[in-house]
Amino acid sequence: MFRDNIDSPFQIKDIEELTCFADYRIPQILAHEGVLVYSQELKEHIANQKEMPYGSQYEVEIRGCMIQAVEQIKSSLNKLGVNWNSVEVDWLLWQIGEEARFTLEPHHKVLSIFY
Repeated sequence: MFRDNIDSPFQIKDIEELTCFADYRIPQILAHEGVLVYSQELKEHIANQKEMPYGSQYEVEIRGCMIQAVEQIKSSLNKLGVNWNSVEVDWLLWQIGEEARFTLEPHHKVLSIFY
């Protein structure tokens, strides 16, 4: 997608080894699109904008399922001849989520210094 246009000494040479980034927007858009399906309890937790403890079961499950979903999207795109890496899929989903941010349901909230 955009990697061919990069000519920088800071270019990551093995970016295909990375997966998506830990954030809140990707799970939000994946849930909105029905890719991630949350339990009623988790839906209510997020809808009420309750903070999740860092490393909680909810957070770990959201992050793990998000990674799995992005990897499956990447695999499906590759089968269609769209040869994107996980970072590019992440970037696209982030852009879609940012454009829709005012119409989406709330995202999960985790206070952390790690992302």
